[in-house]
Amino acid sequence: MTQTSLLAQHHNKIHLAQKRAADVDDADATNTAFSNKRLRPPNSAPVLRLSLRTSSDYWRPSPLRFVSTRDFRSVGVAVEKILSSRLSKSTTVLHMDGLPLVEKESAHDKRDQKLSMQLETLERDYADGKLHNKRQLYKRLKASYRAPPEALSAVLEVLTQSGWRICQCLNQRDTCNAETVNNAAVSGDIRVITKDSDLMAFESITSITIPVKNTWTTFLKDELLEDHGLSTPAHLTLAALLSSNDYTNGVFHMA
Repeated sequence: MTQTSLLAQHHNKIHLAQKRAADVDDADATNTAFSNKRLRPPNSAPVLRLSLRTSSDYWRPSPLRFVSTRDFRSVGVAVEKILSSRLSKSTTVLHMDGLPLVEKESAHDKRDQKLSMQLETLERDYADGKLHNKRQLYKRLKASYRAPPEALSAVLEVLTQSGWRICQCLNQRDTCNAETVNNAAVSGDIRVITKDSDLMAFESITSITIPVKNTWTTFLKDELLEDHGLSTPAHLTLAALLSSNDYTNGVFHMA
């Protein structure tokens, strides 16, 4: 067994599907950070403002600060419309992360380091004039942006007022999802919609459904087990623990 998680191929399938869906025209969204004018050359006043900020806050406020700000309640209204067009309020529960777990601190640190590197590269490429149009620059900004805490609060307020049931999980959302399915009278009656493929490592989760553009794509654990020659769901959980995941670096990093 290598240090690479056995879920890697599964991750790749999902990320490829998401990437294809993301390759759509995002030109209108560039107005979040830019005016409709052409980009100014790097030696003039910068169009974007990047400032790294460190924080112990769990939500890791984004190091990106745009020239203009959004009304996050309007974002909440847009999210509510999307959810209402696809899901039923009477049968849906939205799970939100609660307090952070010490066991996941390493994963958050790695993500912070990755963000820092992305921003440094973005600033350097922008200063060197390597970004030639709004669309190209917007995609790079989008990849590095993380919404601030007030954005989530505003969106949740709109969703609550609109009648959605929201579970503010005691700790991590993924463990809460797995516990909910495990405690269900018939686990198959619960459809888990997520972009977190690591949920497959939880024994109670038999499938996950991922939003890809305007459709749902469902991944079955049985197919994942067959692909990797694993006999039972417990073997997949064990493989995830031995290799690596958000909660542990795996036994190979202990030496």
